[in-house]
Amino acid sequence: MLIVNKIQYNEKELRELIRFEMDPSIFSEENMGSGYLDNIEITGTYKADYKDIITACENIKKSGADYDTVHNWYYYIFDEIAAHYGYSWEDCTDYRYLWPSTDEELFLAMDNAFNDIFIYEDDSTDALMEKIDEIIEIKENYEYNKQHPIDEWKLSKLQKSMIMESYRDTDKVPRSKVALFRKIVDEMCEKDDPLALYIKGYGCYGGDKIYECDWEESRKCITKLFEMEGNPYYANTLGYIYYYGRCNGGVPEYEKAFQYFSIGAAFDVTESIYKQADMFLGGKGCIKSPQTFDHIINKLYAEARPRFCLGEDAKFADIALRKASSMERAEDYENAFYYYLEADCAIKKRLKKSTFFGNKTVQEKITKSIEAIKPKLREDFFKDEIVTDIPFWLFNMVADKCKSRIEIANISQNRYMIKISREKADHPGKALIVAEELERAKLARVFETEFETEMPVEYKVKDTTEIYIDNIRYGEHDDGDNLDAVEFCKGDEVRVVVRNAKFILKKTDFDKK
Repeated sequence: MLIVNKIQYNEKELRELIRFEMDPSIFSEENMGSGYLDNIEITGTYKADYKDIITACENIKKSGADYDTVHNWYYYIFDEIAAHYGYSWEDCTDYRYLWPSTDEELFLAMDNAFNDIFIYEDDSTDALMEKIDEIIEIKENYEYNKQHPIDEWKLSKLQKSMIMESYRDTDKVPRSKVALFRKIVDEMCEKDDPLALYIKGYGCYGGDKIYECDWEESRKCITKLFEMEGNPYYANTLGYIYYYGRCNGGVPEYEKAFQYFSIGAAFDVTESIYKQADMFLGGKGCIKSPQTFDHIINKLYAEARPRFCLGEDAKFADIALRKASSMERAEDYENAFYYYLEADCAIKKRLKKSTFFGNKTVQEKITKSIEAIKPKLREDFFKDEIVTDIPFWLFNMVADKCKSRIEIANISQNRYMIKISREKADHPGKALIVAEELERAKLARVFETEFETEMPVEYKVKDTTEIYIDNIRYGEHDDGDNLDAVEFCKGDEVRVVVRNAKFILKKTDFDKK
């Protein structure tokens, strides 16, 4: 092992270190393993700028340093001694460094490009020198761009790739950079870059901040992507384009749609599965089979509802909408209304995260369906409150043995508040509570209502402030005098009993946070 005394680096030597003007062997694998660099003490300070990085690039090329040496130099310089020359190496959170317009942004852009060299595992000398050349190109582009309007800017391939990756969500592209971003994507599409094809294909699919709606261009890009990668989600997108005749004057191309949805369905793409079900229902591009539709949707619903309660989208709004329409066709209007309310709850939750035009279309369908079915319900169907012996909403809160905390407080002589709270640590999901007669649905972790009884609440535990339950029983273990007793239990242990109660559910209960 190489043994050395402490070495002090003053400001001049530190500058040389940053510029790769020292003996490259300092950063060889042998010295890194020997702890040689641990003996270097920095006594000077030097604030680097982008010209230092360019000098370092040129010296790396002249020296013929290998990948490991450059890798060790970079991480020592950029991680270990940053504090000594008073510069923050952290990335700009707004990504301005990706298309630099100031010296500071350029410095960070080249720093980021250096870091990119070591993210990937190609440690060949040729690959290293290619990346070094690109860092030099970033600087040359910067000097060119300072003299030209933004729509004429030049950017390296690496910059373009990083810009597209950082702004995959095109809503976040700065308005001043929209034209440049579009130019970048168009240029990369010509080279069949998958990410560029994705951004343009889905941008033109209905339109976004960068592209106007252009179904032909969308189909062209998504088709190329599917041919290149075979991703079933691209097949699903093409299925929609053909299903709605987007490139055929609005005339559906059902056979092509069914083919692409079949590919998506084979890979368990939920949208493809329920669109395939739609086609079976109407005999569009396939055999007509309403029974097949019902089978597919019932299976999807059983899978999607629990996932939705766990916080996933799971396309539950679309599935519940179809479940409701199935009930309505069977003239089971009350159950249909129940499922429409579930769909409405789900789509409103989705729209808080995404206003994609397809989601708005789903919301419009659900809203119209709800209004259309109301006249089919019996005249006395809707209420302002529900009074019942069996509080179904409380049963929902502890479904699937969900550990929950129960709190009961006396409000007035015969009236009580009851609140059930799901413990997040024990159960990550929420309860989907639907009261169709109140025209309400809510995804809740905590639900609070009231009840009335002339009999005292019976506690079977000593500590009445922290009562946990995981199931509710209705009159199963009563002594026969009060068959309407509701027992709140933890396993088989009864912890609270409420007798002869009228549980009350109001519209306003759904508005409580």
